[in-house]
Order: sequence, then C-alpha cells, then structure tokens
Amino acid sequence: MEEIVRGDFVQMNRQGATTVGLVHKVESGRAYVWWRTRDKADGRPEIVDEVRPAAELRIVRDGFSIPSSLILLRLESIGDTAFRVRRDS
Repeated sequence: MEEIVRGDFVQMNRQGATTVGLVHKVESGRAYVWWRTRDKADGRPEIVDEVRPAAELRIVRDGFSIPSSLILLRLESIGDTAFRVRRDS
C-alpha cells in the first residue's frame, strides 16, 4: 500500500467507496481531507473537512472519474503537480 501524501485524491479503503477527497495535509499518520459532497452553482466543490488515520484511506484508482471541481481545488490549493493513481484493482 502506498503512503498517502499531500495532494492525493483518496477514497475510504473499503468496498464500494465512491466519495472522493483531497488530502491537504498529512501529519503523524493522520490525513486532513477535504471530502467533496457536491458542486455548488459556481462550479466549486462543497466540502467537509475531516481528519482520518491515513491507513483508512486509499489513493483513487486509475480510471476513476475525479470531479473537475476537486481538480480545480487541488490546483488552487496545492499547485500544478502531477497526482498519483492506484494501478491495481
């Protein structure tokens, strides 16, 4: 399992998880995640801020659709760097 780092798009590490979050900070094995609940009328994501043990999260898998509003939030908050995706099933 890959270590969760700042800038990762994540989901809960459980079967059927579909909500995508953006890790904005990792500290002492805990990930600070902005979870997208929906998009607002202006196209920005409505988010819930939560702290979770990083071990409870997984990086979004390759081919999963990441909402464009979260990609924009990542660009504005973290910068224009490539993000990782999970290659296994």
